[in-house]
Parts: sequence; C-alpha cells; structure tokens
Amino acid sequence: MKVISEDFFNQDQKRIVSKPFPRYQTPSKPEPKTVPINAIHFMQNSIWGVFTQSKYDVITTAHKLKDHSLLISQLPKLEIWQDQQHRIWTLDHRRLAAMTLAGNVNNVPVIWESKQEVQQYRSRYTTTSQGKQILMYLTHRLVLVIDKHGTQHNEDKMATAA
Repeated sequence: MKVISEDFFNQDQKRIVSKPFPRYQTPSKPEPKTVPINAIHFMQNSIWGVFTQSKYDVITTAHKLKDHSLLISQLPKLEIWQDQQHRIWTLDHRRLAAMTLAGNVNNVPVIWESKQEVQQYRSRYTTTSQGKQILMYLTHRLVLVIDKHGTQHNEDKMATAA
C-alpha cells in the first residue's frame, strides 16, 4: 500500500485521458471465449475498491476467488477489446483487479465488444502504465497498486512510500 499526496489524488480524479487512444481492431474469428488474464490490460489509471452495486468489493471478491467460495464462472464475463497492436483491454476494471489479486485465475471468460461499444468508454482511457497496473483507492490518501501479477508494485513513481 502507498500513501499519496492530496495533489496526486486531485490530479488523478480529473481523469485526464491518455493519448493517443489505441485503434480498435476486430478480433479474428472465431473469437476466443477465454483469454489468459496476463494478456488483458487496464484502460484506467485508477479505481475505487467498491463495485458500482456497492454490495461487492474488489478485496472480498478476490479472497472468495482465491479460496474457491466464488467461482470465476459465477461472475459476469469480462468485456474486452483488441487494438491494432493486438493488445487486449478490459472495460471491467474492478473485476479484472479482483481476479488479478486472487492470484489463482489463469484464463478469463470474455465477451468481445464492438468498436461502437468501445468508443463509449474512450474517456476512461487514463492509464499511465500502458495498462500494466491500476491504482485501487482504499481512501483518498491510501492506494493499493495492482500489477499484472497481483502484487503491490514497489517502484511506483507516482506515489510516495508509506
């Protein structure tokens, strides 16, 4: 976990869109029904730990996935898309964060989104790590840095060590 400055928090919450936005590419047919978790990138720079429905949170979901009291098949499929460099991006950042933190999810059931759907999420492209990590806010000053391996990232240049 990292303690961040108020200035960093305020800047991050402005949701400044990263540029340029990757160009959409239609995936090859037939589209794979599962994708390796490590192949999926985060579009956003940060998330809050509570799901939109407010009765679920990322950490509890990760623990339940890890101890198998929640199966990956019980979650909605991850909505993804592919760019022209064949990078795969998610539209479901909290769910991907929970799966990553669990550490025992290898392949993820997916739904491939259309170019029109992806364009609606263009404003969420705020990553500053090329999609390799995401900051999960626990409070306004405390973040958990989640990287592709489900661990804390110790060399985060944007946050000050606790």
